[in-house]
Amino acid sequence: MKSYFLFYTDDMGTADDVAGELDRMPTVENWRYDIPNIMYLVSESSAKELSDALKNSVGDNKGHYAFIECTDNADGLLYSDSWNFLDSPQKLK
Repeated sequence: MKSYFLFYTDDMGTADDVAGELDRMPTVENWRYDIPNIMYLVSESSAKELSDALKNSVGDNKGHYAFIECTDNADGLLYSDSWNFLDSPQKLK
């Protein structure tokens, strides 16, 4: 299991819109949201596979985004629940 940051522009829609897209992606096992325009998610897929799946779902002209794997080389002032989510990725589905 890998954890990822998904950064996205407002053109992608609201957090609920993006969460709905993640819910429809069978490769996304779990996700969390607490900061605008960033989702944290869990998947066994690569960033490229996740990006391709989202692109197929929303199309080419619906905003900009990036999937970035969260590694041990990460630090910052996220909420502790978010760090726990990223450090110990768990399946929800």
